[in-house]
Amino acid sequence: MDSIQLFRERKRLTQERVAELLGTTQSVVSKVERGEVDLQPNVAKNLAVVLNVPERRLMAAHKRMREINEAVTQAPVVARNVTGDEVLKWASRLAQVEVDSAVPPALRKRAGKAREHFDVKPVLAAMKSTDPDIDATGFRVAKDGDGNWYLVDPSTDPPTISPVQFGDLVQQQGQPAGSKAVKGSGSYRDGFGHKRKG
Repeated sequence: MDSIQLFRERKRLTQERVAELLGTTQSVVSKVERGEVDLQPNVAKNLAVVLNVPERRLMAAHKRMREINEAVTQAPVVARNVTGDEVLKWASRLAQVEVDSAVPPALRKRAGKAREHFDVKPVLAAMKSTDPDIDATGFRVAKDGDGNWYLVDPSTDPPTISPVQFGDLVQQQGQPAGSKAVKGSGSYRDGFGHKRKG
């Protein structure tokens, strides 16, 4: 996935240097990268030139970061108003943000703190009460080689894998891998980025 931070790092520029070239401050560049402020059209045009990236691609990356930042900011309020599958979806999406290298570290850290507001144990316990074969502690978030995200229950053989859908924030690339296995080598990465055998 694209991000303004990755575009800047590919050009081997610091936030300070980009700020200097744009006639602004490092703090503003940092806030733009984290999606905390809107990117004005004239600044976007100049930033696209500085980073040697098409303006449309830069704006798409910024829009994605704004959506992530907004979701992370709203998460504590949303957590009080959602139940069931929505809790799992929000917790899964925030876990995805935590391990997404395109997301600036400060925003990944905030996503981790926001995820703590979503208590998935009661939801999984309720699922277990209707289906005794569910291991309420065994669910993980996994990402396949195409960038698709899944909720994985490794306690089944083979592991049960369900595609994660999260409104407009999930940008699926290609078709979901299906419900039997994650594409690739038979392993997956959990919500903490650890490689696990499937």
